[in-house]
Amino acid sequence: LKSRHQKEILDKLFIDLSHIQPNLGELEPEDAANLITSEITLDIQTRLTKIFTHAKSSECRAKISEHFGYFLASIGKERPSPFSNFTLQNECQQPYYNFDNREEGVTIQDYMNVTYQPPRDEADYLDNAADLKLLFGILTHGPSDATIRLVESLYEDGHLFVIHVDGKEINDDSYQHLLQYAQNKEYVHIVPNINRVRVNWGGYSMVNATMQILKYSFGLLEDSNISEPLHFHKFVHLASTSYPIVSNNEIRHRIASYPLDANFFNIVLRPTNPNPRAWHYFVECDDALHR
Repeated sequence: LKSRHQKEILDKLFIDLSHIQPNLGELEPEDAANLITSEITLDIQTRLTKIFTHAKSSECRAKISEHFGYFLASIGKERPSPFSNFTLQNECQQPYYNFDNREEGVTIQDYMNVTYQPPRDEADYLDNAADLKLLFGILTHGPSDATIRLVESLYEDGHLFVIHVDGKEINDDSYQHLLQYAQNKEYVHIVPNINRVRVNWGGYSMVNATMQILKYSFGLLEDSNISEPLHFHKFVHLASTSYPIVSNNEIRHRIASYPLDANFFNIVLRPTNPNPRAWHYFVECDDALHR
């Protein structure tokens, strides 16, 4: 006996083949298979049609079809989906956190809020917070006003800014405006036009754009106007829509209260376990993320 919930799921997945069933035995095996395939893949056709309304180019549609095909092939061949058995091994010397069977009184926040702040005689600290040099890496798109406001609100002597402007043509005016703004400010740097990335929120392009900022900061971009690494203690990754809610003095002192080798991340330690039977690919093309 199936539960009510299971029956509801099966009813949603049910494919009515009664209209072709009587004729299947009269067909050649290949013809029967083609007929059945055309019927049971209608939902796939509907899904691809929806995806293709946003993916316009031939290259993008072919890329989506290729990766969706990997998933379908794994079902047809009864093999694991690509990467379904792949796990990243944590090499950090951290204790194992069992999120599903926590000890009594232990919350998820207790697991998440891990602080690295050893005694000053056991790590390398700045003696004076005023000496702290921050490099702000900013990802921006749209009008340049917010980026300029952010720079001017955060700037203090010793701080640096490296700005990446989204590579889409709609942002070209902002790129030129920021170039002019940075012209007489040695502490403001703009990632060269040739290294601009067309950024899509949630896509690898965001990582790539950040990498261009880091490469520039370490003097590794061939077309930049610097050949030596910029000097800074900490890299701060920001979007141009960010804005400080505390004073620069508090920012300096809070960061300087931790060792120079401390990193600040807002991460989720709990691993994700995606269902291997679902298509978890995100395909980035035509200036969008498709799934």
